[in-house]
Amino acid sequence: MATLKFGVAPEGDCSILYETIERYMNTLRIVVWYVIHSRETTLFKVQKVLYEKLKRYGLPSYLSITAIKEGIEIAKSWLNNPKRGRYPILRKKHLTLHQRYSYKVDLKNFIAEILTINGRVRVKLLHDRKYVNKFKDWTPKGAKLLLRNGRLFLHVTFEKEVQEKSPRDYYALDINYREIVLSNGKEELRFKTMFNRAFHYYYLANKLQQKYGKGMKWRFNKRILNRIRYFYRKARDIIEYYTSLISTKIVNEITRKNATIVMENLRNLKFNVLNNVKKDWRLRLNLLAYRKLQHKIEYKLLWHGYKVHYVDPRNTSSICPKCNSKLINNGYRRLKCIKCGFEADRDTIACLNILKKFNSMWGVLGSTPTAPDPDETPMGMKGKLTRGSTFKFNIPKSTYP
Repeated sequence: MATLKFGVAPEGDCSILYETIERYMNTLRIVVWYVIHSRETTLFKVQKVLYEKLKRYGLPSYLSITAIKEGIEIAKSWLNNPKRGRYPILRKKHLTLHQRYSYKVDLKNFIAEILTINGRVRVKLLHDRKYVNKFKDWTPKGAKLLLRNGRLFLHVTFEKEVQEKSPRDYYALDINYREIVLSNGKEELRFKTMFNRAFHYYYLANKLQQKYGKGMKWRFNKRILNRIRYFYRKARDIIEYYTSLISTKIVNEITRKNATIVMENLRNLKFNVLNNVKKDWRLRLNLLAYRKLQHKIEYKLLWHGYKVHYVDPRNTSSICPKCNSKLINNGYRRLKCIKCGFEADRDTIACLNILKKFNSMWGVLGSTPTAPDPDETPMGMKGKLTRGSTFKFNIPKSTYP
């Protein structure tokens, strides 16, 4: 799946769309309130109690049922959370839509029809035509009409089946704060990161909050609050731009070689190490968008028919890939094995260990990867997957390449 984000330009008065969204949100809030207080999460029973009462909002039947389903899911997620916070307020205004029943999209003419309280309304879609042409043979699924700062946006999810390809080679990817390393044991590619630039703005925002932290003064001074928001927005935009740019470069390089990527499963890395590092590095870890970068690389590779593989990250940078002995520091970012004498950059060692773990799991590299001698170029490691199947994209809905 992939999500396209369109701007919306209504043909005529757009007040009917605003009114539909407002009524949908009111319906959604009532459903959430009822489910939380009654603890009733069965669709049939909730619909039986609320459907007639919700008719006064004038929503079409299908939109009312959609609001009931969505409200139940929101309430269930809140009820099932052991660390539940405050009651869900639902400030972000939107309208959930389903293909054919409550909306239709025509990518050829850049037009969409949206179900409203006064029937279907035609709207123009705003997007780069060249980019949208890539999705002409994709199947539209669910969509959301969002109201943000008085403007309307339509996020449409598309789905397509592709044939899985068998890669000719495997590259290990090691993500660090200042550098990203891609290696197959024979050649090595390095990409500089922009996380440090994002950290600069993140640090400025934190300093302002500390300076005016007494009594939370920064919350009540509009100029200071806007400045803090500006710094956070700059840091977020840098990370978003960089992860999109570098993931595209990596995928283009990998697909040109008919290869795929093996990465570390870094899930919950921040939560596992935040208590063991200094405050300055805790801030930096918050900006190390490793999961965002991994997700973008994964779904862009899926576009080309290649699956990404994950391995356990434990000890990838602390044991020797040659003899599995403990490594010691031997200079800036260099590690050395006392037992066999192997020495290399810690990123190179991490990539070799990632490939070694992957081979032990799947056995597709032909033989167990062996670490090179300190002064030699790493050996190449190649292999093929024997299976081929059809699979669907599983792309995060909040991003697109």
